[in-house]
Amino acid sequence: MNRILIATFAAFVATAVFAQPAAPALAEDQKTVAVINGEVITRAKLDSLYNNMMPQMRAQYERTGGKTAFLDNYVAKRLLLQEAAKSGFDKRPEVQGAIEAAKESA
Repeated sequence: MNRILIATFAAFVATAVFAQPAAPALAEDQKTVAVINGEVITRAKLDSLYNNMMPQMRAQYERTGGKTAFLDNYVAKRLLLQEAAKSGFDKRPEVQGAIEAAKESA
C-alpha cells in the first residue's frame, strides 16, 4: 500500500513539474537594458551604439563608468529629445534646417 501511495505521489509531482510550459529564453543581445517612455533599448542596441563611438569618446566613458555611464547619458538624451518632440521643437524651421544639414554631413 505504501509503495502504491509513494509511486502515485511521485507520478503526480513529476506530472506537475514537467507540465509547466517553459518560458522562452531571450538571447542575451535581445534582453532589455532600459525602457524610455516605451522605447525599448536592448543589449544589442546598447552594444552597437557603444561600439560605434569614436575611440576617444569610448576611452573617456571607460574611465568614467563604461557602458553604464554611457547608458545613463543616452537615457538622459533620449528623454530630452522626446520632450522636445512633444513640444514641437523639431517642427521649427531652424531646427528642420539643422536636421537636414546633419543628415547631409552623416
